[in-house]
Amino acid sequence: MKWHPEGLAIDVIIPDWQTPAGRALGDRIAKFVSDNGRRFGLEYLIWQRMYIPAEGKSYLMNDAGNPDANHFTHVHIATHGGGYPTGRENFLD
Repeated sequence: MKWHPEGLAIDVIIPDWQTPAGRALGDRIAKFVSDNGRRFGLEYLIWQRMYIPAEGKSYLMNDAGNPDANHFTHVHIATHGGGYPTGRENFLD
């Protein structure tokens, strides 16, 4: 897979991912990234087995066998790349 080795993806680790608070944090991060997909050059994200493309319909992925592979412990964010920081970004709502 090209995304991580080529600097096109990051994993946002969710502390206490198995608790309601951890799941809520992951949900908020996934929603923020999805809502700002054009701004971030989003290709897709994965959170709790849900594959969420920037364009098109989300779907539940097959069970990959463990919490890490199923993206319960982190939100995976993949981009098209090319968005280098300028120092003038403001990522807070």
